Amino acid sequence: MSWNISGTGKPAALAAKLAGDFAKNKCQEPEETIRQGVGLIIAEALKVYPETLAVKFDAGGSQQGHSDGKYTNALSVNIEPVYGFVE
Repeated sequence: MSWNISGTGKPAALAAKLAGDFAKNKCQEPEETIRQGVGLIIAEALKVYPETLAVKFDAGGSQQGHSDGKYTNALSVNIEPVYGFVE
């Protein structure tokens, strides 16, 4: 399975969107545990951004099961300030 969550906005509004997005569309384990961990990391990062600054984040991953019962996971996370944001 694969997943992708993204958003752009002010930190508090983005944190609320993030919480809602990570509560939906659960993945198979162990991918869901990894996905929820990413959500916690992004939430922590958003807490330290100034509320006057816009932020953009994009996170996604995928999991592949193998015949031996093992899994491989790919993961990407990007968080960056958006300068020049006009309201």
